[in-house]
Amino acid sequence: MDKEIFQVPAEINKLTTMINGSIRLQIDTQENITADHLRVLLDSMNKVGWFNFAIREIEAADMIDLPKISVSKTDSKTSSQRLRNTIYVLHIQKGGSKDNFEVFYNSYMEKMIDFVKSKLEKNL
Repeated sequence: MDKEIFQVPAEINKLTTMINGSIRLQIDTQENITADHLRVLLDSMNKVGWFNFAIREIEAADMIDLPKISVSKTDSKTSSQRLRNTIYVLHIQKGGSKDNFEVFYNSYMEKMIDFVKSKLEKNL
């Protein structure tokens, strides 16, 4: 399964920029897909892979000499981005919503700043 490549005519219908700088794509196929193609897609859920797109059918020659891609989930985000995402998860787990996250985030950050300030030497 790991070596199978799924190819079907499709259209990119929506791009959404994510908080971590990545992009969410909404792709609609232009034809019904087979059960085998559906299996490949379902088996690929929540796995990191590579996305290629051309406004024509992709051929084997197109896949030669592609640049090597390094995938590292933790290295792709700055410490600040990771902290913000972690605070977001905390907010949601405490019953918050996406709509009121900014208020929660700013309040939480002020508390963290005050905590760090309280640890500073008074002579500074």
